[in-house]
Formats: sequence, C-alpha cells, structure tokens
Amino acid sequence: MWDSLIRRIAEELDILVVSVDYRLAPEHVHPAAFDDCYAVTKWILENAVGFGIDRTRVGISGDSAGGTLAAAVAQYIHDDNTLPDLKYQALIYPVSQLLDIETPAQQKYRRHFGENGGMITWWEAAALVSWYVLGKSDEEVITTFMENTQTPSQFWQEGVQAKFVNHTLVPEEFTMDAYYSPLPTNREGNVKLWSDIGSTLLDPRLCPLMRLNMSNLPPAFVATCEFDAMRDNGIYYVKRLEQDDVAVVWKHYEGGFHGVFGPSWPFTFKIGEQMFADYIQFIKSHW
Repeated sequence: MWDSLIRRIAEELDILVVSVDYRLAPEHVHPAAFDDCYAVTKWILENAVGFGIDRTRVGISGDSAGGTLAAAVAQYIHDDNTLPDLKYQALIYPVSQLLDIETPAQQKYRRHFGENGGMITWWEAAALVSWYVLGKSDEEVITTFMENTQTPSQFWQEGVQAKFVNHTLVPEEFTMDAYYSPLPTNREGNVKLWSDIGSTLLDPRLCPLMRLNMSNLPPAFVATCEFDAMRDNGIYYVKRLEQDDVAVVWKHYEGGFHGVFGPSWPFTFKIGEQMFADYIQFIKSHW
C-alpha cells in the first residue's frame, strides 16, 4: 500500500527515499520498531557518501505509527553528537502519547462512529497497545485502556509530563461540540498496571510527546484531520515544539480522516491530494 506513495514522493521531489520495514508487534515488542528505524537512519547518515547523499540534507517522515517513529528518531538523532541533525521531520497524524485516550478528538470519533466503528474498533485499538507493550493480548491492559484508567491520579497531579496532555491545549473550536466532556479532576487509575508499564508509557521512543526538552529539534510539518481519533496527539506535539521555539508548520484538514494521505488507497481524495501537496511544498522549502 505504501509503495506507490513512496514512489510518488521520490518522483515529485527527485530524491532518494528509504523506507524502513521495521519489526512489528506482537512478535516484536517496544522498542524493536524504534530500534530498527533509528539504526537505519543512523546507518544512512554514516554511509551517505556511498549513495551520493548530502548527509546535511536528510529528513525523516512517517504517517500514523510511522509519524510517531519519525518524531522519536528525530529526537534521538539530535541527541547523537556524532551525527548531523536531520533537516526536517514531516509527521502525518502521529500518535504522540498514550496517557489519555479520552481526548476531545477521541470523544468526537467515538460519538460519530461508535466503539465498533471507524477504521478499527475501540477494543482493537487497546489490543494494539497491549501487543506493542507486552507482546500479547492482556485483558487487564485492554480493559484499562478502554476505560482510560491507565494513568493514576497521582501522576496527573504531580507528573512532570502531565501538563503536556491537557485538553485546554486543543483549540477551543474543537471542544465546543455537545458530546465533549472534560475529564474529571479526581479520576483514579490502575496503580498496579502503572507500576508495570508506566515507564514505558513515559518513554519518548514510544510516546515522543514525553520528551522533556524539544529545543533545537528539526523544523516540523504536522498534519491533523477532523475525523481522526489521533488529531489531538498531533496538536499536543505542535504545542510542545512551539513552546520550545521549534519551527512548525501545522496543517489541519477539515473533512480529513486517518489514512487519507496521498495515493495509498484505491481511491483519490481531494483532501488527501491537498495534504500531499502541502507536504511536498514543506519539504521543498527545507532543502
């Protein structure tokens, strides 16, 4: 599905595009996917001359989970003093955090499509987290995430990263719908489960929003869509980058949905084509 999109990017920009076939859960748990993407990016930068690549003009990109991995790899490449910084990071509806899955966007998505509608069901989404973190379907993890009780109240009150996941960061026009309900301030959480997987949920390799300092990261393009449960994950990341003075181009697509980007479907969507054009323009402006 992604081969046609990757080829189109290469042809539009007349550049070399490297696509990483990273290991997948549940057979390979976190941080296997990150490790693969980081290793490939590092190897390309270290061996750029052999491919005729200017290693000071290498960018990174991805959509959905790929956007998450692209953001995380950009952070860790930045921290490696033996490597040049990446030229840009282009993130298409990334998943940036797992502390709260009752964001305004997720409430809207469930209202429109129900727990069993949309691209995947609510149960399947929770199961993906369980596979990625534990390598198996764990009913406690799945139930906890479906109830949004994975993060204990003490963390919401005292955790350093808690302020990065706040509904007030979402533009007001996105929280004015009748279905939206602010999260209760006294919400309890699964303390036992948090003791087991909390450190993983705070790992920037899995949830790049959890990084404490975004300063001097590569310029970013972030795309979000109206009908996407992950919309606010992208918004949160935009806000964090802006707070630390990282240049960001944020494009929000009304009527768009998760998976609309580029020619990766057997159909062509005008919104997807506009997103593709904006994406290409961003990259051209950051060569």
